[in-house]
Amino acid sequence: MRKLFLLLLIVTIAAIACKKTDPNIGIATGSLQDAKGYCLPYTVHGNFYKDAPAEPDSNYVELTLDVKSIGTYNIKTDIINGVFFADSGKFTTTGINKVRMHPFGVFRGTGKPSYPIVWSNTYCQFSISIVDSSLPEGQYRFTADSKPFHGVLNYITYTPTVEFAGASGPTSDTFFHIIVPLSQGAIIQGYNHPRPLGTFSTTTPGTAFYYTHATDTFFRADPTTTGKAMTIVVDTSYGSSKYVIGIVVSGKFYGTAATPSGGAATIYGEYKALYD
Repeated sequence: MRKLFLLLLIVTIAAIACKKTDPNIGIATGSLQDAKGYCLPYTVHGNFYKDAPAEPDSNYVELTLDVKSIGTYNIKTDIINGVFFADSGKFTTTGINKVRMHPFGVFRGTGKPSYPIVWSNTYCQFSISIVDSSLPEGQYRFTADSKPFHGVLNYITYTPTVEFAGASGPTSDTFFHIIVPLSQGAIIQGYNHPRPLGTFSTTTPGTAFYYTHATDTFFRADPTTTGKAMTIVVDTSYGSSKYVIGIVVSGKFYGTAATPSGGAATIYGEYKALYD
């Protein structure tokens, strides 16, 4: 019995010792490269704009790492073009893992800068594209589930609605369409006295959002798309800087739209529709 008690005591002490030396407390080790020394792949998510604060939640770079021993990690790049990327956490499994490098700062210029990374004595780099944050007159842009879309845009009036429409020529395989219950008079009034013109929901009649590209992309939000709705904001109208006679109507749109499969795509975008 005494021998059994001593054996149980030894096992208990050993278990406690193992718990106190949990390797998760240590610093993870591994490599940014594969067995041949090539950098493991990365994926860029979202869009990055000049003079715009970086959005770390929706815009990031997903890195692939080969973890050799589990533990904590803290990866950070240098500040380049006004922004650095960083992520920290804990690896609980060895082998291929992924981390999200989130941006912090404001991008100072456009281009395609490279960000070197050093982790666990291995070196790699990733590149991102930074574009001008100002949207040109007569264009739209938006992201749908982190995928970017953009194109040309005009507006047409059919009292009591205004339609913002854009299509790609000469094949016209892309079509962008927003309908809001505004009149030409409201647009002209906003042009003479700039002020917010209205906020509209596609759940109400006279408001709709559509986007089609050939046969592979389709987004729709109108009163018939139950459970999917877009908010369309028309906030300014002003004289065009491109044409002597011309009006620009600008705003933004966001929410969810139906896809061909019946799913929902999360969308956020802006527009500057041109009437000349």
